[in-house]
Amino acid sequence: MGNFTAGRVALFKCKTGKKQSIFWDGKTPGLGLRVTAAGAKSYVFETSLNGKTMRITIGDAATYTIAAAQAEATDYKAQTDKGIDPRQAAADLVAANIAKTTAKETAQAAQRQQEAIERAKRDLTARAAWDSRLVKHLTVDELQAILDAPIPTNRCGIRDRAMLHLCFAGALRVSELTGLRTCDLTLQPHASVIVHGKGRRQRCLPLWKETASAVRAWLAVRGDVLTPELFLNARGEQMTRSGFEYILRKHVKTAAGRCPSLTSKRVSAQA
Repeated sequence: MGNFTAGRVALFKCKTGKKQSIFWDGKTPGLGLRVTAAGAKSYVFETSLNGKTMRITIGDAATYTIAAAQAEATDYKAQTDKGIDPRQAAADLVAANIAKTTAKETAQAAQRQQEAIERAKRDLTARAAWDSRLVKHLTVDELQAILDAPIPTNRCGIRDRAMLHLCFAGALRVSELTGLRTCDLTLQPHASVIVHGKGRRQRCLPLWKETASAVRAWLAVRGDVLTPELFLNARGEQMTRSGFEYILRKHVKTAAGRCPSLTSKRVSAQA
């Protein structure tokens, strides 16, 4: 058993009739070179821990230098001499790094969410007068009748209900509603949506509990489609302005059957 050198490592071959052979380094305790019958070579570390033989693969001899393999074997030997299993130590380190990363990402997400909420509060304050003008001519009963008009037992009804909730709760223009994408939605930990307005302006809109529930119901039946927009027409394409206006007129007409006062009011969405 001699010390590993580049020349010796290159010449090592699996013994005839064996699936693999291991050759040991005379310099570094526990360091071996495993050579398979197919000619693959990799460095390994072998020792005894708690009365049992342990073998750990260090790496491919084509990518690991002899010095790097010796250094890693020396580190493994130091750990096992202290009764530490290097494999468990590595797993614990990975787990700790994952936990650290997860905690950091969670904190960053919470910070982004809080910033979004604060922006939304400022935006809603600025838009309060405009929002109130949009629906001030509708009573609570009239508005609820429109929201309840879609049949929530089929795909189109679930979609329409979600669109109406977002349109009225967020005072969205038709272009803003139909331009929403699935990636604009955040449902956890606080439901909100990024609205893309005119002039490339964006605002974050917190969603009421009922609105968030309607959106979740739509996502559950929307299906996996390539179209990035949140709301789709019957062909699986982005909902158009005329398509939404038709849907709105249809449900206002249905709602008027339950709430007759709607027949005397003009309900339309802002472009």
